[in-house]
Amino acid sequence: MKNVVVCCDGTANQFAADKTNVVKLFATLSQDEEQIVFYHPGLGTMEPEGAITDLGRKVRRTLGMAVGWGLERDIAHAYNYIMNVYEPGDRLFLFGFSRGAYTARALASVLSMYGLFPKGNEPLVPYAIRQLTGFNDDDENPNDKFALADEFKATFSSVACPIHFMGVWDTVSSVGWIANPLRMPRTAYNPDVLHARHAVAIDERRAFFRTNLFASPRAGQPTRDTVEVWFPGVHADVGGGYPANKSGISKLSEPPRIYRRPQLVRSRVYGKQDDEQILS
Repeated sequence: MKNVVVCCDGTANQFAADKTNVVKLFATLSQDEEQIVFYHPGLGTMEPEGAITDLGRKVRRTLGMAVGWGLERDIAHAYNYIMNVYEPGDRLFLFGFSRGAYTARALASVLSMYGLFPKGNEPLVPYAIRQLTGFNDDDENPNDKFALADEFKATFSSVACPIHFMGVWDTVSSVGWIANPLRMPRTAYNPDVLHARHAVAIDERRAFFRTNLFASPRAGQPTRDTVEVWFPGVHADVGGGYPANKSGISKLSEPPRIYRRPQLVRSRVYGKQDDEQILS
């Protein structure tokens, strides 16, 4: 049994001097036979696939930030990683900030709806993700779409993959700055997420950073260990990424308290030093 930890950063976020809390968390985690860790940079950061010229790369990066282009690919990258390393009994941890938080929640949606395909089935993954886009739990007649997803799962999947812990910082409601190309089921409430924590910026008012909160279970749905906490500050105060001298008075460019030692130690995610010192 091991921990599998997946960290998804936000739009235009990657490893840099002004680190997000996703990077700060990643830096604290041990990587050995008991725990493996995957980091994915945000939309619009890395060199886009298929772009040959400088202009093409710039256009694709801009599209990634403006309309969320590339989100399906980012979900697929993280899913492929889990598909090839996860073994029954492992504990899966998902973390994300901003649009990376939505990536983590969408990834949890795919895992909940389909489980995991057998190793080496990467060509199936984009098709599976595309099946889930464009509908959600609030559709008037979702039964046909859910039935198709169940049939797809019964045909191709081999392993259930519950999410042991999901921690996200300030999930945004639109994936792109000017458009939201994805709507997926079970991103607000997911019965296969056992423990969930969400840090939300109470002072954020910009339209591009509207919050995307968790939902309570409906009648008959199982209750999960879910905590959502509002923190003073704006988007990057909570999720990190501001230079130290520009961070809000709340000083929340440091990891919010709900992700500090008690939560992670209880969930058995391992730091590079002693468990009692993780993120403290």
